[in-house]
Amino acid sequence: MVFICILDYKVIKKYYLDNRKYNFETSIKKIVKIDDNLYDIELKETYFYPEGGGQPADRGTIDSLEVVDVQKKSGGVVHRVKGEPKGPLVNCIIDKNHRDHYMVQHTGQHLISAVLKHELDIDTLSVHLGNLYTTIEINRSDILDSEIAVLEDKIYDLISQGNRVIYHETDDEGLKNFNIRRESKYKGYIRIVEIENFDFVPCGGVHLSNIHEIGLIKIVGYDKIRSHIRLNALIGKNAYIDYRTKDRVTNILNKELSTQTEDIPNSISQLKKNIDTLKLDKKNISELYIKKLETEIKSSRETVFIYNNIPKEIVQKLGVKLTNTLTRPTLLINKHEGLNWILIDSKSEEVNYSNFKENLMPLINGKGGGKKSIWQGTGDLDGIDTFIDKFKLLA
Repeated sequence: MVFICILDYKVIKKYYLDNRKYNFETSIKKIVKIDDNLYDIELKETYFYPEGGGQPADRGTIDSLEVVDVQKKSGGVVHRVKGEPKGPLVNCIIDKNHRDHYMVQHTGQHLISAVLKHELDIDTLSVHLGNLYTTIEINRSDILDSEIAVLEDKIYDLISQGNRVIYHETDDEGLKNFNIRRESKYKGYIRIVEIENFDFVPCGGVHLSNIHEIGLIKIVGYDKIRSHIRLNALIGKNAYIDYRTKDRVTNILNKELSTQTEDIPNSISQLKKNIDTLKLDKKNISELYIKKLETEIKSSRETVFIYNNIPKEIVQKLGVKLTNTLTRPTLLINKHEGLNWILIDSKSEEVNYSNFKENLMPLINGKGGGKKSIWQGTGDLDGIDTFIDKFKLLA
């Protein structure tokens, strides 16, 4: 993606002359009312950067009114604000954190795309500068970890060298004198952004004055989009915040697993194997326990069996195994996270479930249902004794 700025002077775009100017005073050239609360304003001169080249518009205030959007229009710059400024002179304040963040992101994206091209012969197809991640779509369907390492190492070297960011103004004829990273299809006056002695690309955005100001760039992952790889990059402060978070998590894992950082993957792999073994042991023990309960029920003459804090799935599996095997209707009650019940028909006698539902379930505020041979549900512990006594009479 090539970003072009066609230079014109219908409005003085001072954000190109001083991109660290956050407070200025100017006069209003034109106001257009959009609705009851929104106005489009053109200023005599502006330091507000309008959306373009993948870079979001500046935020801030004009005459203490919130600037919600800034756009290029007919060679000028239109500022949309909430409310009508008093004018004609207005004080303008640009959101410094917002501007600085996107200058870091944009300059960092230039550096990533430049290294991709010059070191790995990989072209950039599209970019998105985000609040957290900056993403770069490349003309590759895959990328090796070793290539990402080359990319990050070269970026580190260049940031350490502290190459300047230099601007050139030219036209389509003069463009031939620059070894630009990607050809431009635009005509007219063009602004070239140079990473000193390394990269030239047409771009209309605002950038840092030196790539050393970026600080840190980390490629934290990638995914596929339109059969291409899209790199996810953390640039500047976002990369440091991510490092601190992961360092804290790593230290916790080191302590909990009693291992060194480089051994964490092996420790987690072993932990997963141990968990799988425990799951198998649990399954085998559960099956033995269910078999024991099944034997006890079949050898008893009782019709109600009460359990305390048995996992719900064990009692459910027990109920299924008992279906069509009993000589009498049987009620299983499990006091676990409230009240759970399972009603099982005998193989020769069906329970009148309508009677059970109408006369017994209200005693425990019960809910549930089922089909022939087995029903199950939940209820309250209050009223459980009366519920059991009446079931015995019903059974």
